[in-house]
Amino acid sequence: MLINLVRELQQAGDSRAAYGQFHLFDEISRLKTVSEIEDCLMERVIAPMASAFHEKLESQNKNISERMMEIIHKEYDVELTLDVCASRLNYHPNYLKTVFRKEAGVNFSEYVSNYRLGIAKRWLLETDMKISDIAIPLLI
Repeated sequence: MLINLVRELQQAGDSRAAYGQFHLFDEISRLKTVSEIEDCLMERVIAPMASAFHEKLESQNKNISERMMEIIHKEYDVELTLDVCASRLNYHPNYLKTVFRKEAGVNFSEYVSNYRLGIAKRWLLETDMKISDIAIPLLI
């Protein structure tokens, strides 16, 4: 079991796991009580594994949100929904909704609206476009 746990820890990204595995075997073999073994496993294997998995999940969530923002920034002038993003990114819309809200601090539709408003403001200030020409592609 310990070898499998160390292998999982290595796959989760802890490069120290391979080096420390033999020292861990020696340390555990010297422990006398179940409680000492549990504490050792928790401190040396389980806690680092949970931390590595958490970091990996956080990184994945950030990447998903960044990809969603790229879609919004490139395609702000077409109809964008969570369902559209979900089908492109191969995730369930409810999962994307949760991840995006957590990472961006606002919900998907609010982010899209705010981005479109920012584009409109910039066009109003930096171009000679008519308000109606600015509004048409952004009122999707």
